[in-house]
Amino acid sequence: MPDLQFNEDRQYQEPARSRAGESLFTRLVLATSIVSTDRQAEYVLLGFAIVAIIVSLFLLSRGGLPPKDPSPAVLEQVKQMPINR
Repeated sequence: MPDLQFNEDRQYQEPARSRAGESLFTRLVLATSIVSTDRQAEYVLLGFAIVAIIVSLFLLSRGGLPPKDPSPAVLEQVKQMPINR
């Protein structure tokens, strides 16, 4: 019996290795072929986040939209207001 061999086909295949641990953004950066590894994609995303924060802080520091010029009617009302000194 030591020469006994089994020729069975595998009934179950190993599941394909998925990239379930990667985020969608990491996969998107990898799909652009700009970078080739997960770590490089994470560095690209980190750099993008830093640039986005700097741009938003710059825009917030400018004070938003410029004030609108007052209408002539409002200017006339201001001119007629008494000055208390």
